[in-house]
Amino acid sequence: MKRKIAVTVAGLLIVALVVAACGGGGESPTATPIPTPSPTSTPTIVAPYDPEDAHYESYWYSRYNFSNLVTRLGMGIRLMPPAEKVMEMMTMAEIEQAPANPFLVQAVYASGDPHLVNQFNGDDNDFSNFRWDESRMDTTVNPRAMGYTMIKEVIWAKSFATDVEGASPMNHFRALLLSTEAAAQANFVATNLMSSQGLFVAGWQDGSVVNEELDSLDQLVMLWALSELANYATGKYGWYAAPLSGDMAYGMVDGLLLPSINTMNRIRDS
Repeated sequence: MKRKIAVTVAGLLIVALVVAACGGGGESPTATPIPTPSPTSTPTIVAPYDPEDAHYESYWYSRYNFSNLVTRLGMGIRLMPPAEKVMEMMTMAEIEQAPANPFLVQAVYASGDPHLVNQFNGDDNDFSNFRWDESRMDTTVNPRAMGYTMIKEVIWAKSFATDVEGASPMNHFRALLLSTEAAAQANFVATNLMSSQGLFVAGWQDGSVVNEELDSLDQLVMLWALSELANYATGKYGWYAAPLSGDMAYGMVDGLLLPSINTMNRIRDS
């Protein structure tokens, strides 16, 4: 069964070139000739777009795309950590104010329509400004979208935790927040999408499984995601406060590994 799997919605930039042409059947004897550039004029030199430029742009595209998904858009089932837990993370990171009205997610939806529904109030730190329309979302939860989201969260948590951008209390808070979301998402898939065979089914929606298909790529992505989380949760990165321990996360990996190998071998040999 083909399924639509999309975590974020990419926009298409259409560039229109309008060319104005002169009508008429022939050249006018009074037409103004095209001026010839002066031999002493200096041509405009456009700087080349090099790999460093691409690296810089991809960094920010990556960061903003995923951070909007897991903190602003509302494209998923909301995660509401207890207030005391948020205060604990703020104290750990030594920040005094967190963003207002975040929408953390314990499960991401398959897709959504990128149109904002709230009037911008002028405050970039108020995350309610960036909500999408829930009525235009595919609210299916599937393991592949969940896994890729978790991978992204943990990779960026590692970046923020290891001071790649320089030591920053807010980045340390981001590392705590993202890794906590990833842990909550691991708990969600284990609770709601796990089959009796120890594998992840392809679709869940509104409280029940809607697609019991077992897909090898779903298992592979979740193995990757859980392995990333287990590695982070060992504590060596320093900024982790979720209740899912490294040992528990590695236990989830071990439990998924053998059934996944058997499933992929069966699909390969069929």
